[in-house]
Amino acid sequence: MTTLGRLAACLAAALALTSCSLLPGTGQSTTAPSTVPSASVPAQSPATSPSEAPTASETPTLTPTPTPARPAVADVTLATLTTAEVPANCELPAQRLVNGKTTKGSPGEGGLVLDQGRYAFVDLAGLGYKQGLVAYGCNAGGVGWPEHLLLIGDGGRLLASYDLGKVDKKQHATVTGITAGNPVRMRWSAYEGAGFDIVDHDSTVTFSGGKLQVVNAASNTLTVTKGTADFASPTGGLICGIDASGVRCAATVGALKTAPKSSTFCGGDLDANTIVIEKGKASWACYGGIPAYPVKDSQSTSWQHGFGTWANPASNPFTGQQLAVLPYGKSLIAGTYRCDMAQTGVTCRSTATGKGFQLRRAGVRFF
Repeated sequence: MTTLGRLAACLAAALALTSCSLLPGTGQSTTAPSTVPSASVPAQSPATSPSEAPTASETPTLTPTPTPARPAVADVTLATLTTAEVPANCELPAQRLVNGKTTKGSPGEGGLVLDQGRYAFVDLAGLGYKQGLVAYGCNAGGVGWPEHLLLIGDGGRLLASYDLGKVDKKQHATVTGITAGNPVRMRWSAYEGAGFDIVDHDSTVTFSGGKLQVVNAASNTLTVTKGTADFASPTGGLICGIDASGVRCAATVGALKTAPKSSTFCGGDLDANTIVIEKGKASWACYGGIPAYPVKDSQSTSWQHGFGTWANPASNPFTGQQLAVLPYGKSLIAGTYRCDMAQTGVTCRSTATGKGFQLRRAGVRFF
């Protein structure tokens, strides 16, 4: 092809949106797709065939923005408890403590019981950090009221409280120990006045539905620290009295069959009609009567409130009057002496010597 022919071919290629290069010395031409649109011809986007569609691996994906981690809440400490919130009690309003003490309301004052062993740090509410379980004690001008058990959260927030005074309805209730664990155990005592008619508790503390629960709060043992506790069995067939000097029970009809002869054992007008534990020894004793019947409202039945029951059993000789009954499964303690009531009878012993007796309607057994 002549040079003029090659020039005409390149002009034709230009009109077809192709580029043309002259290869000197070869007499041939090559064409390639144009990367720049012609100024006189509008550029058009080439159609994409199905085979040219982006694959799944080529499809752009959106990376989700990570949610910021919630800051960890620090465990409650003794320092937290000194500024904790406390509920209304002892005629003092609900408030936040300052240096561990109340500052609002009068008369009286209050604060948390922070003696060693009387508080614990445990995640009782399942919040992911340890809360403080502690007692709140207060008074209304000198006389202490029953303590409240408190669960204190982060920043000293009051999460829940439990009024221990509602259990036995005694004048005082005092926490003596709290042990962290699963479950949490709490030891505490309820008592009257200056420390008599003591009911000792060993309870389990749980948290449910936003409330503290004191489980198995009812104690089976009461400690008598003042006077004599006269009591009857639930049937009225056994009558006894216990104090720090010993135990005395009226002999039943069955027991009297084995009693020593009064004329030789007692002499005078006394009868061998009483079974006692005195000075650590169990034996028969000579009395002109029997232990006092525990008639309601007598001075020797003050122990009964909130622990035993009042009843008028068939064997009660005081018609129309109720007796202070020691229920089955419960015990009275006075000094080193103890009496346990059961359906098989009453068993009393000296805890110092181990000597005692079991008294039933059918008889008595010494040990």
